[in-house]
Amino acid sequence: MDEMDAGGMDMMTMMQNMSAMMDSMMNMEMSDDMHAMMEVITETCIRYINKQYEVVGGTMVQIMFSDDSGAQLSPKLWWEFSGQYIKRLVEGMPKGVIILAHNCDRVGHILDMYPETGIDGLHFAPDISVAEAKRRVGDKLCLIGNMAQLDTLLNGTPEDVDEECHRMIKEGAPGGGYILSASGCLSGGTPVENIDAMVRAAEKYGRYPLQF
Repeated sequence: MDEMDAGGMDMMTMMQNMSAMMDSMMNMEMSDDMHAMMEVITETCIRYINKQYEVVGGTMVQIMFSDDSGAQLSPKLWWEFSGQYIKRLVEGMPKGVIILAHNCDRVGHILDMYPETGIDGLHFAPDISVAEAKRRVGDKLCLIGNMAQLDTLLNGTPEDVDEECHRMIKEGAPGGGYILSASGCLSGGTPVENIDAMVRAAEKYGRYPLQF
């Protein structure tokens, strides 16, 4: 069984809009309230997921937390209001379960901080190349992504998909630690032909020993 949950910062944005949340972060008195809310959210997520793990008899294989809202924060604010709480979530998860983070917005400015949270892998946005992500954190995290689900999968051709898959696998697969994927959920209307092209490309380029 796999589990997908909103991370603390994403849950916070469900409770108040992003503009109000940013105002709270920048106001010293209100930021204390933000931390208090994040404490409650984090502890609730930990209890919820551990109870799920218990209910399914320990068959949960992996857990993914979303951190899309974290993309809107500076590195300093990201660690204060998101990163440190992701770390707490990871520390509170059932032992032996693979822990992933998801950010399909922007990751380039905070990428190097994700390994500090203790996650095993990152499902990341197409704002940076697989090659850059591999160079910066490929020895610390499994990288998952990062085909543009709008530009390529939704609006591109099967040939575009094949070309992008070839590039991403060539950049990410050597040495292992890479999973070919779209950078986020597939959009409505994504051509089936493009999805099939991605599967064929994975089978064609992604087998070890790699041959390009």
